[in-house]
Amino acid sequence: MRGMYLTGIALVCMFLVSAGPNGFGQTRNNQAPPKSLVVIDTTDKQNVRGNVSFAYAWGEQLRYPLKYTRGLSKLTEAMKKWTKISVRLEEHLLLSSERLLEMPFVFVTTEDMFELTPTECKNVKRFFEKGGVMLLDDTSPRSDFSAAEATLKKMILDTIPNARFQIIPNSHPLYHCFFDFDDGPPYGDEVGTSMGFMSKPVFYLEGVWYKDRLVAIYSNKGYIRRWSDNSESDPQLKMGVNMVVFALTQEGGIAEIVR
Repeated sequence: MRGMYLTGIALVCMFLVSAGPNGFGQTRNNQAPPKSLVVIDTTDKQNVRGNVSFAYAWGEQLRYPLKYTRGLSKLTEAMKKWTKISVRLEEHLLLSSERLLEMPFVFVTTEDMFELTPTECKNVKRFFEKGGVMLLDDTSPRSDFSAAEATLKKMILDTIPNARFQIIPNSHPLYHCFFDFDDGPPYGDEVGTSMGFMSKPVFYLEGVWYKDRLVAIYSNKGYIRRWSDNSESDPQLKMGVNMVVFALTQEGGIAEIVR
């Protein structure tokens, strides 16, 4: 397995022009991905079409918790169920790779501390400059100031000078680009019993803006945990769909928009 050479994993989502048979296929590392393209209907926000690719991307230190890989499959199924976007598989994308710059959306989560290498840091900054959107999901949302929160936020601070995490208001297109979340994001795994006490929901997501574009979304909600377990998780999966669609349709993003 290639993991014997590399130590980290992130989740990457990309919108592509064409898919394989039945809308699902695989892209090899020696093949350049097609130009990202999204076709939207200005009269119906849910009439968005195209193809999406999910992948595991590897880094030097960033470790994706393999016990949450089912969350990727469930989000893929949700995209097929609720949207007209087909799905295909992209394998082993590196955060240091030039191909990262073709990805409109990247999902990152971890349970451990990590740092980007200088090459990865430079490439992630180029990703933001080109129009990419990154979701940082804390796998320990019931813990205040968890290692995951600290290292995920430091990743952005190391990449974007003077970055500030701000609450994303409920009126933001992130909550309305496909499904409507008038009261903000649904609860995630931050709601549960810890040491005999019921933890409280987090009623917002945080974001980082770069050149007037929302480029990073920080979730202190552990959505990947909710996506991975066997409980009812439709609201959380719908929020995931919104994140993908927002990344594809935001002006100035990597995906080319056809109306």
